Order: sequence, then C-alpha cells, then structure tokens
Amino acid sequence: TNGSGDFGVVGMLSDPPLTTAPPTTGVFYFTVDATGVPLNVYEYRVNPTGSVFEIYDVAAVALSASGNEAYITGTAQVSITEAYTFIIKIDVNSGALLWSWVYDVSNSTNPNRDMAADIIESPYSSDVVVVGHTYETGLSEDAYLFTVDAASGAVTGTVQLYGGSSSWDYFSSINIANQVGGFIIGGYTAPSSASPHDSWMMLIDAAGSPIWN
Repeated sequence: TNGSGDFGVVGMLSDPPLTTAPPTTGVFYFTVDATGVPLNVYEYRVNPTGSVFEIYDVAAVALSASGNEAYITGTAQVSITEAYTFIIKIDVNSGALLWSWVYDVSNSTNPNRDMAADIIESPYSSDVVVVGHTYETGLSEDAYLFTVDAASGAVTGTVQLYGGSSSWDYFSSINIANQVGGFIIGGYTAPSSASPHDSWMMLIDAAGSPIWN
C-alpha cells in the first residue's frame, strides 16, 4: 500500500525490438484503488549519460520506513555479457523519481554481470542494503551485498563478496533479524553452474560480518 489506501505495483516494461538508442525497456509503477481501479501510471528509464542500458529484470521492491518512498532494484544490461545492478527511489504518492543509479559491483576490467536479487531499508543506519550475485568472465559466481545512502543513492562502505573461489554462490533474499541487530540472507550454492544446488542461509550483523553461515 502507499499510505493513502491505494496499492502500488512495479515491474518491467518492454517495447521490442531492442535498438541501440533510446532504450526500449524500463521500469513501470502504477497505482490502483482498493477496488482495483487504476489511478496513475509512471515510467522510468535507466539510461546513464553516454550509455544505453536495457532492463534485464526488475527483481525486488522495498518501502521506506515512512511508507512514502519505494526502492526498486534489478539488473540493466549493456550486452549479453555485461550487466549491472540498478536502484531507483520513487515517491509512491506522486510517482516522482527521487534518484537513480547503476552500480558496477565487481568493478572489473573484464565483462561481468552483476545481478540484483533483493533490497531492504536498514533500520540500523540511513542505508539501503541490496543483495545479489556477480559473475566475471572466466571466474566463478559470488554472492554480493552492498549499501547505499537512502537519501542520495551513493555507495557507502565497500562491496562485500561471499562464497568460495571455486563455487557458484547466489544471494536471493534479505530480511531484518531483529534478535541480533542484523540481517538474515537466503540463497543457494553449487560446485558449478549446473545442478545440484544447495540451500544457503547466512546471518550477518549490521556491519555485514557473518554470525553463522
């Protein structure tokens, strides 16, 4: 809900075929009233200056503590081998875009894919926490976690990678663990990109250090 009795929906829009410019994909947000009648529709493009990013997917959405803003994360790609995590923050009542960023998680010189999975506003700081996984050509896949400033979207701290150098590790969800003042993260891990995969859970403190794994 958006705080006024209406409901909000987010997702990915596509207007194929893909072209070089402008981008043909984006993020949508629309509201409906309690009876399902549509009220407003908004559209956002993830297109940094000088680059054309197509939306690969919209992975997750989280409301702010006030309920007046929403953080939307997903993956935007430049090519099939090069993709990055994006986060946008919107005002759920007006639909205004408050900020929008694309993040290079691995910061590698090689083609890489940084795939977002889930996002949450931290109750322990003024940050937003996003999790997912990153893959660099020729290497295995690692789970990632990083934080951004809720007011500006700028990265705070350093990107933290989890998993083994010879395993394929993925984070898929994050939630607040009030009992310990940290976060509980779910995902899966595998010895290769093929099956079988094992379920993976990790409890971390507010700073990102594992408590158990």
